[in-house]
Amino acid sequence: MDIVKRAAAHLESFTFERLGTALLFLAIGVAACFSPAQNDTWWHLRAGGDIWASRAIDLRDHYSHTVNGGYWPNHEWLSQVVFFAVYRVGGMPLLTFLVAALIVGAWWLIWRVTPGGTTLRVILCALALIPSSLAWALRPQVFTLVMLAATSVLLVRRRYLLLPPLFLIWANLHGGVMLGFPLLAGGVAGRFVEERKWPLRLLAVIGLCVVATTITPLGASLWAEVPASLVRTRPYGISEWRAPGLIEPVFMPFWLLAGVLVVLTIRERPWRATSASSVMTWTALAMLPLALTSGRNVPPFVLLAVPAIAAMRGSYAPASRRASGGIEHPRLNAGIFAILFTAALATVSYAWISELPGLGWRPLPPQALEALAACPDRLYNRYDEGGYLIWFLPQRKVFVDSRQDPYPATLVHEQIRTEISGDYRELFEQHAIRCAFVAAGSPIAQRLAANGWEQEYVGRSWAVLTRASDRDEPGPVR
Repeated sequence: MDIVKRAAAHLESFTFERLGTALLFLAIGVAACFSPAQNDTWWHLRAGGDIWASRAIDLRDHYSHTVNGGYWPNHEWLSQVVFFAVYRVGGMPLLTFLVAALIVGAWWLIWRVTPGGTTLRVILCALALIPSSLAWALRPQVFTLVMLAATSVLLVRRRYLLLPPLFLIWANLHGGVMLGFPLLAGGVAGRFVEERKWPLRLLAVIGLCVVATTITPLGASLWAEVPASLVRTRPYGISEWRAPGLIEPVFMPFWLLAGVLVVLTIRERPWRATSASSVMTWTALAMLPLALTSGRNVPPFVLLAVPAIAAMRGSYAPASRRASGGIEHPRLNAGIFAILFTAALATVSYAWISELPGLGWRPLPPQALEALAACPDRLYNRYDEGGYLIWFLPQRKVFVDSRQDPYPATLVHEQIRTEISGDYRELFEQHAIRCAFVAAGSPIAQRLAANGWEQEYVGRSWAVLTRASDRDEPGPVR
């Protein structure tokens, strides 16, 4: 009987504002359930499976024939183990559910520290969701979104002693732990402005966070490897590392939020002793320069910009008041939510059961995999497809893949040059290539076919070609 009474009480409290909040998070959850598997997803799964099987973290490359045995600073090993363990239990649906739960969790944490009325918070979150979704994929970077949100909450609520264990876990999950330190610097700035003295306790905890990041298989070298990886990556022209475009539709909400944050900062002057500024303002400002230089950092920024903008707006604008005398219809609200929740559940279930192509669960055609399995060593493939091959053809060593860290920049640049020019002979001779997995219709595919390479498979997206004889291509097979 008590359960029935409590359920009835909850039902009667389902106000229109709560309906708006519930619908916002329903939308986030549904969109997150369509987070796609990408090229990186598959080599992460393979690495997680290898760690699971061997019970050891091997920092050597075993997936390529170009740098086999070379050093691989795998700073995402814990994410890989978690991904593989979840995949082993429930396949791609459960892995997608985990990622969706992490995304919803990150936004729920941010929601809890965002001040102001429900309408303002819903509008700000809705604006931020489009650029935030750039990071929604089955990749370890979703852990960084959760950890950033958790760090923000701990800074706001002054739960400093929880930060070092958080950073210890974060450092083993993803190299994005480095983004946590601008956040901590913003927290120090916020506390200094509010109290006009150095927050010595927080500074001591930050020192412990630095130590925590060295407790990984990479040790203190994590601090060198992650920045070095970013330096190597930028010249490759990878879209997520480019600066956000001013007229790109997906980044327009980012520019709007960034502009509002800057305007409010100038108006509020959070550096004044009399300012009602908060830690949230300074953490968002600390992340803004990183977002301006790389689209990869836009999702973390918009996540932090929401509470920062809400906090500063509330410092000079009166809080919105609920209309007095308004009639609430909690049962109607609950009915609307139930209908939409059921429709969302049916939509996601259909997509997962039918394995819609957009989910990326089966990225390579079976015919292409058969041709690749039968073709002779050694294989040439692009940076873009290496991750697929590492998982779906574990017996085949790749030419290159998107792990990027094990590969010298000269090799990756030569691969990019070969793809653009179609001039493959020197690269293929150097690495004794006898089979090529290339984009259908690309310059290199056309050149190979013109030079007598046999087309074992040609599809809409890819082609597999093998060398017909050694007469056409100089150099011994090594």
